[in-house]
Amino acid sequence: MNPVADLGIPLIPGVRVESQDSGIDLVEAANLLAALTERGVSFVIVGSLASYWLSSNIPERLPNDIDILVPNQIASLNLLVQCLLDMEFVVYSWGDQIRTPIDPDHLRGRFYLRAIRVSGSGGRLVLDATYESPLLPFADAWQRRIPVSQFAIASPADLNRLQWPRQPAAGPAIDELLHPLTP
Repeated sequence: MNPVADLGIPLIPGVRVESQDSGIDLVEAANLLAALTERGVSFVIVGSLASYWLSSNIPERLPNDIDILVPNQIASLNLLVQCLLDMEFVVYSWGDQIRTPIDPDHLRGRFYLRAIRVSGSGGRLVLDATYESPLLPFADAWQRRIPVSQFAIASPADLNRLQWPRQPAAGPAIDELLHPLTP
């Protein structure tokens, strides 16, 4: 099974994804997300990877990391963290290394976890898992998700909700980039 082929993920012509110098390895990212799905971790893919996979346009650059939105439930977070640890990631919350079982009080108000794995060749795979989002609750994102292969990808409207604070005032909205308006 090849999650990348199943997704129909756009690959940039002439770029070898498995040995790229910038951006994440899309095959490794898809394999990680497939492994989390197989282990029962609930998540919705958000951020630049979601935009990349939903877009019919070839972007100027590949995403630098994987962003997911996960339920803000301790059992769900423990499952996610244990799966990542089993796959040789180191998991952090604001610089503090995290192990299971997680103390819910330790994570409250920190919003996300960051998991990092360094490959033998020195490449890094970074996953950011948001569990507290004032802009988009997990249940809302899950309800409006776009199923692609075995993955749940956030809708363009939800991607836009998550991006608005970082977007320059004159910049186009994510959903406009993915589905341009006709005059």
